[in-house]
Amino acid sequence: LPALMWRGAGLVRDAGGLRDALAHLGDGSASRQHRVAGLICQAALLREESRGAHFRADAPATADAWLGHIVFDRHDGARFDAV
Repeated sequence: LPALMWRGAGLVRDAGGLRDALAHLGDGSASRQHRVAGLICQAALLREESRGAHFRADAPATADAWLGHIVFDRHDGARFDAV
């Protein structure tokens, strides 16, 4: 799991690597760590910008439209809450 996350969701990430990591994680039911890893990859895939430690090689600029939080809800899925 650590090697998969480093390759797919490490310091420099892109959509292809994040999708590959998600494909290898499956439904996340193997462990809590797999579930958390999947949530990290999903949130990083949704945020199409670079900000702080989150650097997307395929979206290197910062975008004011992404000032906020990605929130996951068990029933409603992912949503973006602007600040």
